[in-house]
Amino acid sequence: MPLRYLYTAVLFFLLPLASIRLLYLAITVPMYRAKWKERFACYSNTREVGPVIWLHAVSVGEVEAAVPLVRLLKLQFPEHHMVMTTVTPTGANTVKRRFGEELSHYYLPYDLPFAVDAFLRQVKPAVGIIMETEIWPNLYHHCKTLDIPVFIANARISDKSFAGYRRIKALVKQTLDGVGMVFAQSEMDQ
Repeated sequence: MPLRYLYTAVLFFLLPLASIRLLYLAITVPMYRAKWKERFACYSNTREVGPVIWLHAVSVGEVEAAVPLVRLLKLQFPEHHMVMTTVTPTGANTVKRRFGEELSHYYLPYDLPFAVDAFLRQVKPAVGIIMETEIWPNLYHHCKTLDIPVFIANARISDKSFAGYRRIKALVKQTLDGVGMVFAQSEMDQ
């Protein structure tokens, strides 16, 4: 049995707590109210026409790191529409400030099979580029199932993260088997 099933069961078990936390954040931090349904892959309007390049940048730092890559991809692939997902409202605000209407922004849904499948089927990316080191077992699995190549760009790993990933080494290995290539920040990270 793939470890992804156990991981998914834990996510479903934690979903009520995540929903309560999201509600709390929406009340206490107004920025979290915007587009909260996207956390469950309920997108009111996707406007992508033609091939889509999708980049995922968790928050501000990853969005900033992605700026040169977005500029290069827009030059190299002008016929592609660009989509960027984030997890945090500050990341979303940075996308809006840095790119305006140049690309579409959505929140990446929680890593639940139904949510990531709905996201991928609605946005229909030709390729996915994940900034830095993000391990999303269900997302990567569904990308592989739908023949969407996934790359990790600007990858790095802290000693603390490395120690955590070692504890779930089998799950990380299964997850990264769905990644086409990893472009690391340094030889040590590689």
